[in-house]
Amino acid sequence: MVTSTEVNDEHQFQGIRSFYNGNMPSRLRFCTNDLTESSFELPLIKNNGGQRYNVVTVNHVMEHLPDEPNRWINNWLKLTNNFLLVSVPIEKNPDKYSHHQYSYTHQDLQSIGEGIVSNNPNVRFIEDGLPVGVLMFKKDSLGHE
Repeated sequence: MVTSTEVNDEHQFQGIRSFYNGNMPSRLRFCTNDLTESSFELPLIKNNGGQRYNVVTVNHVMEHLPDEPNRWINNWLKLTNNFLLVSVPIEKNPDKYSHHQYSYTHQDLQSIGEGIVSNNPNVRFIEDGLPVGVLMFKKDSLGHE
């Protein structure tokens, strides 16, 4: 099952639905969600039959969020029982034209990853040396909250 969520932007999904002419594949779901809500993960888990997702990807979202990244990553880890992949643009200063609140370097991502692991004993930070801004985490099979 693939579930996609967008921050309160239903019109983006209307275009995808129209592409399928009303015959969306049953294994593909879309929903809107406000990632700034403190319990945002609950509707997403409910939408997945009460189960956590095997893989959660968060692409070019973190740089737009108003708070420090550790809060968001810890919340996103609640959605998965396996992998979390977070990607951000690498930039020295926030791109105000793109409404970025934060900017990240490779060193920032390394520090964030190490901080997440130090507070979550059931999570591993996977350092893969990609030339893009990626944080990858793997939860232990015992890592259910």
